[in-house]
Amino acid sequence: MADIVKDVNHIHPLPDFVEGGIDYLPGDFLKQKVDLVKFLSIYLERLKKLDEMFVELSEKRLLANASGSNLDEIGRQVGVERNGLNDNNYRAIIIILLASSAKHGTRPEVIGTLKQLFGEDNFTTYKGYNYRFDINVSKTCFEIESAIKEIQDMLPMPTHLRLTESKGVAFGFKNDKQAIGFGSIHSNIKEGPGGLAHLVFVSDEENTKI
Repeated sequence: MADIVKDVNHIHPLPDFVEGGIDYLPGDFLKQKVDLVKFLSIYLERLKKLDEMFVELSEKRLLANASGSNLDEIGRQVGVERNGLNDNNYRAIIIILLASSAKHGTRPEVIGTLKQLFGEDNFTTYKGYNYRFDINVSKTCFEIESAIKEIQDMLPMPTHLRLTESKGVAFGFKNDKQAIGFGSIHSNIKEGPGGLAHLVFVSDEENTKI
């Protein structure tokens, strides 16, 4: 999945919440009142905690960050049931279905949705002959198999989808700065570029060779 989103319409806790409040006191005379400054500091500290909580609640209501009941509520609003899926798989389904309903299935739009799902540099695509569209994923935080139907549905018809995933620890040749190496699907230490791609799904039986 893409990186956790922190920016909520440019709402952020003020880094100098307490100090900035004290600075609003008119003139140096009031700032020299020790008891007044102490009282305002305690009061502003409590307001600062509330401010941070409101920002955190706003962040957790974003689809990219939501979990548990917050994610259930988003799914309810858009008409997507959880059906026993964990948070990551459920979030992926919602992202795909929202993208499918709002767009026209063009390649740039599909790639834009994939960026939301996997992140900017965690996948590659290839457009081949006979409406072939390949997607290779090198890093993901959800089970791709759980979203195959939805990924198919966001593609234009007819499209022959081939979906692969790269796993394993890469190894290569000394001083070779061009190749990213090879890998083994039996290794569970690392996932990412350089791992060996294995077939996850192909939408037709006649083109199953990689």
